[in-house]
Amino acid sequence: MKGKDKLIYHAKVKRQYAKILKQEGMAEGNDALSPSPYARSDSDHEDDIPASRRPTNNKRRASSSAKKEDAVSTDAAKPNPFKKVLEQAEWLRNEKSREIAEKARLGKQADKAKKQAKHKRAKQQTLFKKANDRGQPNMKSRIDLLLNRIQHEPSK
Repeated sequence: MKGKDKLIYHAKVKRQYAKILKQEGMAEGNDALSPSPYARSDSDHEDDIPASRRPTNNKRRASSSAKKEDAVSTDAAKPNPFKKVLEQAEWLRNEKSREIAEKARLGKQADKAKKQAKHKRAKQQTLFKKANDRGQPNMKSRIDLLLNRIQHEPSK
């Protein structure tokens, strides 16, 4: 096959595959498998020609319909040419959704950790800034904070 014949063949295969998917109820709204607007089959081409200009050669029509019947019978035995591509695309979609869910989960954990750290710093800051009646720093709260840091520090 060369050039135009190859394009027409691929368009026919895609169209047949889309029909099979539609029959199985799997291809609703999937435009990726729709036939190319530029690829036309012989039957489409004949429908566009007015009846007065159509050739009246019955042999040609009989042979083309016989070829179509042969093509349909042999296509049923052929394996699906897009099976591997569809499986790979489905796997990629699943993988991408898993990654998005994982990023969302990690983001929530990071936000929670930041919020806790901010709350802890604010609490320590209020204790550290405590003062007595005369405005002098409250050394007891400062020493307690430093003592807690020393006690909770991992030993090296």
